[in-house]
Amino acid sequence: MPEAEAPKPFAKGALVNERYELLELVETDDSISVWEAVDRQTNEKVAIKTLETASLDPTQVVEAKERFLREGKVCRLMKHEHIDRVFAVGGADAAPYLVMEWHEGTPLDRSLQEKKTLPVGHALVVALKVARALTYAHGLRIYHRDLKPHNILFQEDGGVKITNFGLAKKLDDAMGGGVLTRPGKILGTLGYLAPEYIERGQISSASDLYSLGVVMYEMLTGELPFQGKTPLDFMRAQFRGTPELPSRKNPDVSATLDAVVLKCLSKAPKSRYASGSELLHDLGSAASLKEAPVEEDKVRLAGVYYQQALEAFSKSDNWACIQLCTAATRTDSKRADFYVLLGRAQGRISKWRRKAVTSLERAVAMDDTMEEAWVELARTYAEQGMKRAAIKKLNEFLNRQPEAKQAAALLKKITKKG
Repeated sequence: MPEAEAPKPFAKGALVNERYELLELVETDDSISVWEAVDRQTNEKVAIKTLETASLDPTQVVEAKERFLREGKVCRLMKHEHIDRVFAVGGADAAPYLVMEWHEGTPLDRSLQEKKTLPVGHALVVALKVARALTYAHGLRIYHRDLKPHNILFQEDGGVKITNFGLAKKLDDAMGGGVLTRPGKILGTLGYLAPEYIERGQISSASDLYSLGVVMYEMLTGELPFQGKTPLDFMRAQFRGTPELPSRKNPDVSATLDAVVLKCLSKAPKSRYASGSELLHDLGSAASLKEAPVEEDKVRLAGVYYQQALEAFSKSDNWACIQLCTAATRTDSKRADFYVLLGRAQGRISKWRRKAVTSLERAVAMDDTMEEAWVELARTYAEQGMKRAAIKKLNEFLNRQPEAKQAAALLKKITKKG
């Protein structure tokens, strides 16, 4: 009898990484496929997003793989109730894949096809949840770049998830090498893209908020704010035209909400909201929400990043810890403990050990009574061969706080080694 044909890397019944069993192919878009799968270790459903390189030009394969894996690793940082989770990244030497949350639900575009519009209250709830998710992602310097109704999922329990951050772009890429999108190469759906992105490939929080403005306009009116029979016609309308007020197409839309949507759709990025947090505030006003806070509190958000950084540090995921701590310090620069954790994570990576000293020195300068900061700084000095500097720092702190046990123990240890 002939031998059975070996299963393809991604085919129904195949086992990925000896762990994830592929059940059904649920979506294919260009070179990206999404599979329903089951994690044999946990018996939970997951989604496997794969890069199908067979459809790519051979000269693009290496770049496409690198970009897919890099952006998967960046997206793995995000843990937010309204953002699709990436659990793992794999297949670097073969067919790359991401292991993601599995969702049961309906994309917003399907709801709009059936109903044309959403009730104003429902549209506001969706916009608020998406704005919160974008505020969180933007704090990590992660931008969606392809926000549209197809990538907003209504879950069966009433939740909302932003999906397909796979086109995300991280501008401050600490992994090195920059983002792999070539200048002038536009990824996304034209009707939802900001003018500066179409024209110059410029991406920022403002461009994502523009896309959300288009989505809000469509939820409220059943139409896009700009129309055109061809891409060129559309771009002319977008660059030169002024959208009609949503309230003229939907009398339930208030003047306040009109102003919010049109501000999101401003031509110039600087004329839009400076952040998702500012947008949240005005959306709350438009919704007449009485429960505070509506605006995303920076102190609270920084605390979220910090707690997630602690979790990453405990798992020795030092790169993730550094990115999350950096987001925390950008959001709230007054917390010395953020810089202590940042320095500890940087100290674990040889190429970032000098940065660790800078972070810990900043923590000491911010709070000169914080024993943990002084001890970590001295330990980092000692590990880098700067024993005298370590002893000096410890003696300086002990002269202030002679009962500091950790500092005294470290000083004794360093002196004994000498």
